[in-house]
Amino acid sequence: MKEKKNIVISILLIILITAGSYLLESVVKKQGVNSAKIIKITENNKVAAFISAEVLKQLMEQYIEQGEKITDKGPSLQLVMNAAGYSNFKQIVVKGKVDNKSITLNKNDINDKLELYLENNGTVNLYEKGNNSNFIVKGITEISVEK
Repeated sequence: MKEKKNIVISILLIILITAGSYLLESVVKKQGVNSAKIIKITENNKVAAFISAEVLKQLMEQYIEQGEKITDKGPSLQLVMNAAGYSNFKQIVVKGKVDNKSITLNKNDINDKLELYLENNGTVNLYEKGNNSNFIVKGITEISVEK
């Protein structure tokens, strides 16, 4: 009888820990996206990936090691889209938290001049190379892809 009770308690603990883990993960993702510290990449209104500034820094380091020319501010938008597996698309919409500003870009609009600017606080901005005093989108929260 005592063994059955221990088994039931163990199963309940496993269920509670699992449910708590899923809840915690959901809360952390939502807070990250809301604070513009995690960029959500969506395709057809479904989440395809999450990217943080730390991931973008690692991506930059990897490409610099391969001899790619990348500024110290951040990788190009084109490089990020390719790394996320979206080298072939019709258009993307880059949405920001600051001013709720967004920009729609066609495949032809995306070139090496559009770069991401990694802030020290973990947020990411979009700017055009040579004009980094004016950000196109501040605090990127989402990149929506249309294939």
